[in-house]
Amino acid sequence: MTATREQNYVGVFDGKVGYGRKPAVIVIDFTLAYTTPGSPFFAEGVVRAVRDTVPLLAAARAAGVPVIHTRVEYHPSGADGGWFVRKVPALRKMVAGEKLAQIDPAVAPLPDEVVLVTTRNGKETRIEIDMVDMFASGNRSKDPQMHAGDVIYVSRAPQYYIYGQVQRPGMYGVDRGMTVAQAIAKGGGLTLRGTDKGVRVSRRKSDGKLDAIEPRLDDPIRPDDLIFIRESIF
Repeated sequence: MTATREQNYVGVFDGKVGYGRKPAVIVIDFTLAYTTPGSPFFAEGVVRAVRDTVPLLAAARAAGVPVIHTRVEYHPSGADGGWFVRKVPALRKMVAGEKLAQIDPAVAPLPDEVVLVTTRNGKETRIEIDMVDMFASGNRSKDPQMHAGDVIYVSRAPQYYIYGQVQRPGMYGVDRGMTVAQAIAKGGGLTLRGTDKGVRVSRRKSDGKLDAIEPRLDDPIRPDDLIFIRESIF
């Protein structure tokens, strides 16, 4: 019998923390970007919401209820907005010092009220993560926390090519620390006519040109190596 969603998650997501001891009012992103005519984000609904929030804030403040405001602010480069800023270029106006990014004066925060500004440091940073090493060692110190707008790129697995007198010529994945002998073994080993003497590897150099070398069997191979196994003369 197939369990329902509720039955499947019994004891997992059904915990309760109860009600808080004190209410609060959170005013989310009531900025001039949404209340200024002519702004790309102008919306009559937000204008009405701001107007209706004025008496609400007055009542909350009179009753001693905490008021918290939020607004969005990006780096001028838009780098911390990721693909969302690329999709919506008008968000580049939501930067420090830009009038549209400021909270509408009608609901402006008081000096003692908290304003949360969602922002990043604005620097586009490339982080390379060695997944194999991280899981093998158990060291998660280089496992970064993800943020909205982050882009994850997974490169293709490194490969090598082997042909000539091997049982299964073709393309194979490069294992970490793989040697020439192991690469031959992964290709099924030598044929009856094959020899591991004079193995030739074509390897691309940094300038893009191919370099032909004759490595030892215990030498490591590199991604995109092309390995040729000769035929024995005896």
